[in-house]
Amino acid sequence: MLEVLASLDKAVPAPSTFAERKTALVRQIILAVKVLCSVNCVVRRHLDSKKLEVIDFARANRTKLAGSYGYDHIHKRIFYGFRLHALADDEGLLHRVLLRPANEHDISVAPHLLSELDYAIITADKGYISKDLKADLDQHTVHFVTLRRANQLPPPKAEQSLYRGHRIIETVFSSLDRLGLSDRAYRSNLGFVLYVYISILAYQLKHVIALICLFRIGVRIVVSNVRQDFYNSIISCAASPVYLEPARGLQPAQVP
Repeated sequence: MLEVLASLDKAVPAPSTFAERKTALVRQIILAVKVLCSVNCVVRRHLDSKKLEVIDFARANRTKLAGSYGYDHIHKRIFYGFRLHALADDEGLLHRVLLRPANEHDISVAPHLLSELDYAIITADKGYISKDLKADLDQHTVHFVTLRRANQLPPPKAEQSLYRGHRIIETVFSSLDRLGLSDRAYRSNLGFVLYVYISILAYQLKHVIALICLFRIGVRIVVSNVRQDFYNSIISCAASPVYLEPARGLQPAQVP
């Protein structure tokens, strides 16, 4: 977090000072994450969840940290902690995040993330296959695209093309891990919540800054190209003779 703020040429406190005062800033940090996730100008978004293991499974029965037992479908094992449910766009910018216990199924959490969405396309994996959820989203003009199971018919080509960008949500989770989301550098429940939202805030700021820089570079390139084209047109006009055609119905003026 401090490295991201320092990259903006802003004065940042010392790490020890920030560690002493970060507990008092937890509300402001969560509010900043909500503000950065409030952009709703995109059409297609990608939905997925990530496990957040607060402690090793062998020590879970002795810990005082909050959490619940959940199943990790990737590594085929049980873990103790939470799940981070996220909704991201094609550019990797997070739009909605929700921290829930690990024993809650993805289908039960999805309505909380997809509420108040209209005219949108949502992609998800096989864990979100549900007829009731899809029917509910269809009433809000939300096209819900999921992978098909082995015993289901293959999806049409239109859905296959819409689902191609779903891997961006995995890239988002990997970027959060590189920022220290899964390091478990906390000893209390408040420290866990604070650490999770600080990692999300750092990712959002870093991503927004990158998009702003790319936008500025693109504007500069466009402006420089326009200026170069305008300069070339002036040079070509100055180097070639100019022929003026008289308007229809008028005779050209006689030059003595």
